[in-house]
Amino acid sequence: MKDDRILKNLTELNTPIGTITVKCSKENIPFDAVPDSYFTDYEIFDEDNETILAHIFADANYQIRIATSNLKIAEKYIIKFNGGIFDYNAGDEHTISLTGTFGGYSIGLSAYDPNDDEKMEQAYAYSKEKRYLEQNMIVEPTKYDISKFAQYTLDVLEDMSGYSFTLIDRSCEYIFFSVAWIRLDTFDADTYEAAVDFWIS
Repeated sequence: MKDDRILKNLTELNTPIGTITVKCSKENIPFDAVPDSYFTDYEIFDEDNETILAHIFADANYQIRIATSNLKIAEKYIIKFNGGIFDYNAGDEHTISLTGTFGGYSIGLSAYDPNDDEKMEQAYAYSKEKRYLEQNMIVEPTKYDISKFAQYTLDVLEDMSGYSFTLIDRSCEYIFFSVAWIRLDTFDADTYEAAVDFWIS
């Protein structure tokens, strides 16, 4: 990645429909916006899933890069989009994807959870202990044992506008979040949100 393409030391990332910020309490945390190297097309198929109707590309596709050297261990940080309230999308393994359509654009913000496997193990153990497994159910514990977590904790904000995260150790140099958006045109919002989810997952 050429260094001159990276937007460095931002306090906010402007999109056509709102801004993304990283904060600790009211303090802005600087971050970089790195153009995503996986910048490919999304194929839209017909109803029979046989014929490609169109190839579309994101208007923008970034990795938000937060240096852990700028973060304090055990402090709570928030990355937030102020242009609307997201919904969950499909995501991918270990990735939580939030997308929405506002003001003629579809946009998504995703996060990698380094403790996803550990959460699953704890949920399985909790479900076994509480006998949920006997009902073929896996239920999350009321509280995770974060002493077994690494790198950082990650949670979706209650208002669905982004994520909260807390640095656990300094085993990673950066924490990354993916963001992409596209203007609505020929197809419906669900189609464009599926494309956004593909780009950020």
